[in-house]
Amino acid sequence: MSVGVSVGNEKISLLAYAGDIVLLAETEQDLQQLINTLTEWWYKWKAQLNESKLNIVHFGSKRKRRTNYIFKSGLTYLLTYLLTYLLTYLLTYLLTYLLTYLLST
Repeated sequence: MSVGVSVGNEKISLLAYAGDIVLLAETEQDLQQLINTLTEWWYKWKAQLNESKLNIVHFGSKRKRRTNYIFKSGLTYLLTYLLTYLLTYLLTYLLTYLLTYLLST
């Protein structure tokens, strides 16, 4: 994954200590990608995520406006992922059925 903050020639996207994790990103989209990846890992390994402890901290110039980007994690992301997967599966199934029917007539 090539997201994170640049430190010399390296990109650092995650810092961890004990039970805490810090995600580092230069853009909102990169941070969302990191959140998505971490959320997939949590669900895959059935790890506990305490969403009440999630915080977004902005670092930068005081003159630069903070983002209005809405970050999604946990259940919101999972439902979006499952819905996308389900719709893809249904569309694939319907198209396969339709093509099979059209080709057999």
